[in-house]
Amino acid sequence: MYIREEDIFSSIYFQLKLYIKEHFISTIQYRQEIAEYDNQIDNTSQEYQIAFENSMRRYEKFVNGEIDIMELHAALDSANELKVTLEGCFSSKDYLPKTISDISKIVACE
Repeated sequence: MYIREEDIFSSIYFQLKLYIKEHFISTIQYRQEIAEYDNQIDNTSQEYQIAFENSMRRYEKFVNGEIDIMELHAALDSANELKVTLEGCFSSKDYLPKTISDISKIVACE
């Protein structure tokens, strides 16, 4: 079976156009998404700061014998969950420009 190069390149080009159509966002949409990520990061970091301070107060109470270890673990778990959420926000925000630059590189090859 013989396949022409033209057919292969046409197929690749078509798949590339579909990929770009699905993943392309305008500059306005990009700025809106970055602003949303910034707001989410600000809110989450404030919540994390509060949870971290709360867990430190709980630790002091635990050392003084005012609370048991289960209450301390609950406060620490809450702070750790918010830390993971905050890291996820940062990675999502970092992923968006990388995706945009990858698409731009692909388009520049046309």
